[in-house]
Amino acid sequence: MFLDQSRKFSRRKSFRYKAAAVLTAVLTCFIVPLLYLVSRPGYSEQHKAGLTRSDLLVAMTGTTQRMLLPEATRAWREGVPTVIVMETGYDLTNTSAAFQQGTKSHLEQFADYPDLTDRSFKMGDMRACMAPFIANNTAGIDSYKWILFGDDDTVFYVDNALRMLETLDHTMPYILSDHIWFPTDLKDFDMSQYQHPNRIAPRCLPCNYTDPAEGPPSNKTYVGFRAPRACPCKPEDVCKSDNLGLFADGNCNPARFHWFWPHGGAGMIFSQGLMRMRSYDDIELAVRSMGWAHQGAGDMAIAHIFWDEFGIMATDPGYGYFRPTINLFDPGWRLTPDGHDMGTHAAGVMDRFEMALQGWCNEECEDQLQHLISVHLGARESAWHHADVRKALKHHPSQAAADDEDLGHMHVGLFLHTRLALLFRQYSSARRLSRLPWMSHVYDTSDPPI
Repeated sequence: MFLDQSRKFSRRKSFRYKAAAVLTAVLTCFIVPLLYLVSRPGYSEQHKAGLTRSDLLVAMTGTTQRMLLPEATRAWREGVPTVIVMETGYDLTNTSAAFQQGTKSHLEQFADYPDLTDRSFKMGDMRACMAPFIANNTAGIDSYKWILFGDDDTVFYVDNALRMLETLDHTMPYILSDHIWFPTDLKDFDMSQYQHPNRIAPRCLPCNYTDPAEGPPSNKTYVGFRAPRACPCKPEDVCKSDNLGLFADGNCNPARFHWFWPHGGAGMIFSQGLMRMRSYDDIELAVRSMGWAHQGAGDMAIAHIFWDEFGIMATDPGYGYFRPTINLFDPGWRLTPDGHDMGTHAAGVMDRFEMALQGWCNEECEDQLQHLISVHLGARESAWHHADVRKALKHHPSQAAADDEDLGHMHVGLFLHTRLALLFRQYSSARRLSRLPWMSHVYDTSDPPI
């Protein structure tokens, strides 16, 4: 009898232990992460389900002569619907068979728009200005929540972008970027003094953004512009918060040469709410009617469209605003000795991911990588960019093309798109940041071929 009672007690005790273990697992895997999610700034009922790649839409331009680069972006935009805006009269039969066969599986749609070369600095700039609106018109306003907009040599770290966007309301008009063109000298203007990213450039912060790095109000100091919290970010919000004397007239227009705009190569993110504000026909009419002073580069033109037609300015997601070493959109790690920005050398970003995966990245480095949204490859600047890339590729002897003096800038872009996509995936896996519900490719840890 005593033995039977002992066995019953043992079974009950074992059952309680198992039940406790199951409860602990449920709390650890589901409840605790949910509480963390709900506690984040800007969280609301509509964000409970979490964002997925299908909530995004990539908008970019392409040309039949440069299709190697849009094709290479497939490495990082897996599962993200994409609209590629081509030149008028484009012919995909001139592209590779592999590219043509992959358009459906990579959720790609194509549209076209004339280059309007009589009113832009570079061919394709005005087409780039129209690209997000064409993408919205092509895919449909209800098919996405956020548009990732960049050049064909812009790389988005999608896992990090999804985590950042979950704190924001996609129905609110947002232009998201913290990588902004702005002069370094506010008195003696010279075009060469325009720099990006420029931390003193005007911007807003999300209205619900809180950050422990901000400190108490009595201790606030502003290195640059005193960014207001506003949803959405309107010119009058920026004007009222001006602590640099940028808005000289009473109409809240920037004083001459104090114009500022997000850098297109660094990428921008637009909300569905922003795209609902104006019709496609209204935007196209505004673009075609735009004076030369408002045109030029595609990113400058689109900034004027948002200012003049939408009355909306750029919002900094906030994390880098209070941390001088952090930039979410294209960090631009390497500068000249006097601090002048030369644009991002993507090889430096690649180096840091590789260091992090080896455990050699310090806290500041890890902080940047875990909040990185985009990288600009700078494929156009091939003359000086190649030498820097080749230095980085010396660590990868399997890349025979690294020593080829005739290596084209598109091949550099192809390598970096593919390499960074692999590093993003490895880093997301190592830091448990991944949002991919599947693994449709088996990646080797060796370098992908050029």
